Amino acid sequence: AGACGLHSSAAALAGLIEQPPTRLWAVSAHNARDLERASALGADVALVSPVLPTASHPTDQVLGWDGLQALAAASPLPVYAQGGMWPGDIGAARSAGAVGVAVDISRLSESGGRDHAVIGRPAPAV
Repeated sequence: AGACGLHSSAAALAGLIEQPPTRLWAVSAHNARDLERASALGADVALVSPVLPTASHPTDQVLGWDGLQALAAASPLPVYAQGGMWPGDIGAARSAGAVGVAVDISRLSESGGRDHAVIGRPAPAV
């Protein structure tokens, strides 16, 4: 069977020399350099983070909505807002240029899991 998609961290992205064999490749990005590298290697989407403060990465510099907007505007890839997101943040994320939000699944259910769900989808190509 196998997975249909792969998520790579920004740290893993730095060490890659070619796109991994997968149908959908999402990468974490924290700055414009990460987005450019992801695009050059053929990534499909980027998860830009952290947009808001997170318990899992409390010392990371937060981008805020303005930082997300700047990265989304300059990104060659569709971006999803990640880091501190709740389902209700989708409107603010879209206003900042993201196509959706990546939300910790524990915020969607009582499972307390660490998986993520992506809400929203890229607009169809014209």
